[in-house]
Amino acid sequence: MFEAGDLDGCIEQFEESRILNPDHEDSVYNLGIAMMSACRWKEVITLLSSFLDDFPALEGDATIPYNLGVACSNLQLNHDAEKHFSKAIEVDPNKPMYDRRAKRAPSEASAERSERQAKRAPSEASAERSERRAKRAPSE
Repeated sequence: MFEAGDLDGCIEQFEESRILNPDHEDSVYNLGIAMMSACRWKEVITLLSSFLDDFPALEGDATIPYNLGVACSNLQLNHDAEKHFSKAIEVDPNKPMYDRRAKRAPSEASAERSERQAKRAPSEASAERSERRAKRAPSE
């Protein structure tokens, strides 16, 4: 199902599997991956936040905090994202992917800047772009 792109069906099957066998960590983890693929970020955070409580033997698995960081980053929960990426690096410092993603995670300042830009009236932003273009255009 996953390969066919039926993410909702895949999520439904993993949820059923989780109900039938709640101690099967792969079903829970794969449910999280399917939810990530479907961009169901809040559900990913809820699921993976409890994952290590449910499966403490996986404390040394850096993909859990990394995936939490990705989900938080997509929801612009930047402080939480940085915390999870840092934990992934702490657990597995030899994985350059974790470090690169942590450095790419937007800071609180850039998130605030994005919010301010999003709140501006579209005509205001458009006028500013036109003004900048006019300044760059060669004069005839």
